[in-house]
Amino acid sequence: MKDIIEEIIKIKNDKSHGASYLALEAVKILKKAALFSDSYDKDHFLSYMQTLADELKLCRPSMVSIYNLVTLYMQTLTQKLSLSEEGANLNSTAACLADKLIEQTLLLQKQLIQKGAELIQSHDIIMTCSYSSTTVETIKTAYNQGKIFTVFIARSLSPASTCAYGEMTADKLPSSINKKVIPDNLIEDYLIKTDYVITGADTVLNDGTLINGFPTARIAYLADKLGIPFYVICEKHKLAPAGFIPQIETGFDQIPAHLITHIISG
Repeated sequence: MKDIIEEIIKIKNDKSHGASYLALEAVKILKKAALFSDSYDKDHFLSYMQTLADELKLCRPSMVSIYNLVTLYMQTLTQKLSLSEEGANLNSTAACLADKLIEQTLLLQKQLIQKGAELIQSHDIIMTCSYSSTTVETIKTAYNQGKIFTVFIARSLSPASTCAYGEMTADKLPSSINKKVIPDNLIEDYLIKTDYVITGADTVLNDGTLINGFPTARIAYLADKLGIPFYVICEKHKLAPAGFIPQIETGFDQIPAHLITHIISG
């Protein structure tokens, strides 16, 4: 149990990965917990798993993907065990369900990346910011399709952070892509040269409000002022369920729905 709690704390303190990665890590933690559980009673096993799930759902309150995938996993596990016979192997059943959820999530993400890459065309000039593995893979996919374009990446250094997430994004892109990390105080100077903005998402609320890393809000307001389209690439597990109330973590922005041109989801 101690090792599992330590892994949950790692997710809580992780500042190097995006929401999609951390959501899958949360499911992997539940799989590990299931495999190491010594409970033979279904009710006790589910109670143990639910306790860990509740801890995970609260560890990154700006990232609804963790909440959604953990909730879906527990719903599926509860339903599966309610139909299983006494004496069924709880550990292997729970681990198998985790593997299936991870596989399905990665497949949907791959399909979304292909869909997002369709937006990018040769000779486009794009701006992005913060760090999103989905956005990075979308840009890489478009480039691998033979498209030649330019990417401006806001440095994305929050006043409350020591990590420049735009530099992380640039490092994840092939060196052969025409890319430039720009200072956050010069965003408007470069934005007027761009065709559109692409960002990822940590959460999209029911009213269309986007939660994403700094300085997404500033870029969105400036893009709206300049008449530049603002696109969000967002997996379905980043769409908040009804009643979800986010707590905005330090370094995250809220972007009103009216500033977003279109959310590419799947």
